[in-house]
Amino acid sequence: MVLCLAGLALGCLCFFLIMRAPYGRLLRAIREDELAIAAAGKNVLRAKVSAAALAGCVRRRRGRIVRDVP
Repeated sequence: MVLCLAGLALGCLCFFLIMRAPYGRLLRAIREDELAIAAAGKNVLRAKVSAAALAGCVRRRRGRIVRDVP
């Protein structure tokens, strides 16, 4: 149980830090107006794919933690 809570806290901290970084600001801007970001020269597809990959990694890690808890 403690391992699950520690993993949750670590995951929340990581996402908080990511969303405050320039990458997180890019993702928020894409959510608001994708066309404007593409016009500004940012690669929207690359940002979306990397966000999906990051979400998949976090989901995989969560599955491992939950599986290992008796």
